[in-house]
Amino acid sequence: LVLGALRPWSVDGHALVYAALLTGFCGAYTTFSTFALDAWMLNREVGRGAAVAYLAASVLTGLCLLIVGLRLGEGWRG
Repeated sequence: LVLGALRPWSVDGHALVYAALLTGFCGAYTTFSTFALDAWMLNREVGRGAAVAYLAASVLTGLCLLIVGLRLGEGWRG
């Protein structure tokens, strides 16, 4: 959500906004390694179905929130 909302602000030459907020701040909270480890552990401890469900739900939720954030960011920007 935050990434999508801030993305429109980083387009018009605001490289600092992009680097500091999008890559730095958001990247720190959405590390792929944690996502992959969680999926791996679910697969090992609970089973493949749980891991696949986790992966699908995470990706779909992330895409949906990105779209919401993009629309919010575009609306705020005008």
